[in-house]
Amino acid sequence: VPLGSRYSLNVRLTSVEVASIIEVIQRQASAFKEPLVAIHLFGSRVDDHRKGGDIDLWIETSEKPKDARLLARGIRLALEDALGEQKFDLLIASLQHPETPAQEAFLNHISETRVTLWPKKT
Repeated sequence: VPLGSRYSLNVRLTSVEVASIIEVIQRQASAFKEPLVAIHLFGSRVDDHRKGGDIDLWIETSEKPKDARLLARGIRLALEDALGEQKFDLLIASLQHPETPAQEAFLNHISETRVTLWPKKT
């Protein structure tokens, strides 16, 4: 994704931040050989009426992640290098293969309000 590209997403992130997030997650998922389906933003950053807040990202994989904790650590460190020290909450999970019923319920809940950063819908 070119850093100068314009996003028509209604989120409280700049287009440069979105492009950096996508690039970092794609690179890390590839390095960990995780099958990436989509990158979603959820939580306060998708609500124009809220201020501040951490960056909540659901990294959707097609299969149950092999080592979600290690992948999340790599993504978090790379995001902090790219975007500076910010609070990132990362959920790495498959909608088709949730780990628990509670995770499935949470994924279904955030699916109602999430904004998909990648793949970009045209």
